[in-house]
Amino acid sequence: ENIILDSSLIVTGINDPRVFGADLSFFPNPTNTSLQFRNPHPRDPGRLSVWNMGGQKVMEKTISSQEWVTISTNELAAGAYLLFYESRQKYYKGKFIVTQK
Repeated sequence: ENIILDSSLIVTGINDPRVFGADLSFFPNPTNTSLQFRNPHPRDPGRLSVWNMGGQKVMEKTISSQEWVTISTNELAAGAYLLFYESRQKYYKGKFIVTQK
């Protein structure tokens, strides 16, 4: 029996350039009160989610069309976090650190 594999359907990981755009840059990083980043697609609404290193989603937010995005980190415990941002065009990711308050 012949098996045909369509390689275009294989997901190679989250660094696959077909899935993610460039990494997001945040400032200040590390932070203890708020974090800001430039929206890669400011004309499009987007959605962001923040995940702790334990794999738990700790924040989710809809972003209106804006050039700069600011999120409060006041509710987050000290530690490292991953942020994923989804626009109509691509997914973006970044890592940031929350310090002791």
